[in-house]
Amino acid sequence: MTELIEAITRTGDLDMARDAPGGPAEWTQIGGSGWAQAIEVRCRALLADGEAAASLYQEAIGRFSQTRPRSSLTRARLLYGEWVRREGRRLDAREQYRAAHDMFDAADMEGFAGRAHANGSAVTTWL
Repeated sequence: MTELIEAITRTGDLDMARDAPGGPAEWTQIGGSGWAQAIEVRCRALLADGEAAASLYQEAIGRFSQTRPRSSLTRARLLYGEWVRREGRRLDAREQYRAAHDMFDAADMEGFAGRAHANGSAVTTWL
């Protein structure tokens, strides 16, 4: 369901994502692990606006930093980079894209590394 939330938010239909059966809190409370809680926060960030979204993305990144697998942390950085880019914060976006790209590249996750690189290149010259 968390993948579905991300996919739906990319279409811009946040109401559909918010109306998903049970919602992120219900799905993640079953496991109760730190990773599950971080997933919930990441989903809430995808559905939020403004400073609330920024705060939730940063919280998700912090929570994922304390868990495994690292791919979840890296995806949170990529999603946060995409969000800050839409907010017009190019330098912040570049920082997140670079971190995500390097982490995806190290993990041989070429598709996500390419997405981070392409988004980062669109923000500024890739260094």
